[in-house]
Amino acid sequence: DICILANSEAEADARQLKARFPAIRIALHPNINAKVVLLAPETVWVGSADFGESKNIESAIGLHSKTAHDRAVSSLFIPTWASAREV
Repeated sequence: DICILANSEAEADARQLKARFPAIRIALHPNINAKVVLLAPETVWVGSADFGESKNIESAIGLHSKTAHDRAVSSLFIPTWASAREV
């Protein structure tokens, strides 16, 4: 399953992505600014870069930890998805 949480300002891009890949679940939230990729069962990527091109110096860290993955899912993904609006 692929689920994407994006800022509400990205609605037009989210709708285009959803039209191309209807099986992807996309939800929009007005306050999300996190750049996190969660790959079950144990990978978490956290970075400063928006997905796409950037002219800024960006950084990221990848963690291979079931504990970190489960914590990110329970404390970030689930509560944010619950208060987001699915496209």
